[in-house]
Amino acid sequence: MSIVQTLDIRGKIPANRPGVVITAGVPSDRPAVVVAVNDAARARGVTAGALIGTATSALGGRGGGRDDIAQGGGAVLGDQAGRAMAEAFGAVQDVIAAISVPGSVP
Repeated sequence: MSIVQTLDIRGKIPANRPGVVITAGVPSDRPAVVVAVNDAARARGVTAGALIGTATSALGGRGGGRDDIAQGGGAVLGDQAGRAMAEAFGAVQDVIAAISVPGSVP
């Protein structure tokens, strides 16, 4: 999924509801991740740049971007891709849960 497609999905979230869209894939053994957040999520302190850092750190890589959209990648995962991606998503969920409030992103 491209950054443009990720932004299109983010635009479908109601403007008053905090939302985070994460897309990830493992082309050629190296994971690629894109994170996008809407204005309501940023108002609650959720930024794409912070979330991409969390995700890519769990994948042995790095990333960066703006508060609304960021991208990054990780190390070669080989047969550990599934486990590593699950850990990365779990780490991002933990960050969101730590700063979310009722009615925001789970």
